[in-house]
Amino acid sequence: MRKSAFNYQNNGDSKRLIEGKKLIGLIIILVFIISILAIPLTFVATNIFNTFFYGRYHTCETLPDIETARQIVDDHQDIIDAIEKIHPDCIHVSLEERCEGKGELVIYYCTIDQQIEILKLIGSSTFFGLPFRMINT
Repeated sequence: MRKSAFNYQNNGDSKRLIEGKKLIGLIIILVFIISILAIPLTFVATNIFNTFFYGRYHTCETLPDIETARQIVDDHQDIIDAIEKIHPDCIHVSLEERCEGKGELVIYYCTIDQQIEILKLIGSSTFFGLPFRMINT
């Protein structure tokens, strides 16, 4: 009789061992699936974060030459002045040469409310044809 009790105990241990291995296998599969899903989600989240805090990224090919950009800024200096007057201590607008010989308008601001006001003044996805980025400082 002791032998059968021993076998019964032994069967229970092996069942627990099998269940434990199944659980570990399931955990490994879940970690693998989550990892595969997390990689593209990380790229999307990073892109959204960078767009929100550092503005839209424009390739060098899409930027106008610096002289054209300067002319656009000179022609619309009144709008730039109005943008900077929203909050003179915080908002700053500058023409920057990010790529060699190419110009881009960069608008630095402090709050989302300021960003909304700036976008209302510009009223377009470009500043009179000049691509711009908005950077939350």
